[in-house]
Amino acid sequence: MALGLSVPILFQSRVQGVTKLYVAGDRPLIGAGPAETPLMPLWESGTTVLAVRQEADHLVFFTFSLEDPARRAQDLAQTEQGLWAVLFVEAYEDERSGEALEATAAEVGFRHWPLMLAHYHAASQDTFQESEAFRQAFAAEIDALEGIDGR
Repeated sequence: MALGLSVPILFQSRVQGVTKLYVAGDRPLIGAGPAETPLMPLWESGTTVLAVRQEADHLVFFTFSLEDPARRAQDLAQTEQGLWAVLFVEAYEDERSGEALEATAAEVGFRHWPLMLAHYHAASQDTFQESEAFRQAFAAEIDALEGIDGR
């Protein structure tokens, strides 16, 4: 798995490595699975944590709030490639250079960078809702291409 506890340079302005250990049983995380479900925090961004949990036949990458653990966790993707899709869409929207994005995609093994660019420019994203719908649909498409279909 290319995704790990170290943060690629391109994403270091947005996230940092995990500095604390979080235990789901300490405070229930709504939508993060049953209280006994182990979760592995990967990165932090302010008070938001990006984590992964194992479900029956696949992983689920999700975010949760440290300040409001009762707020529902947000599922992002079910594969590492799906998660990279979400992260690269966000980085692209942050207007990172195309060369830096392409180099980082190669570094972390994100195989769908050209597809992301094509889909991004073809999608209608005039509103926040359209942008969110695109991000979710693209992550689901990548998950399906990676063999996980169930979002």
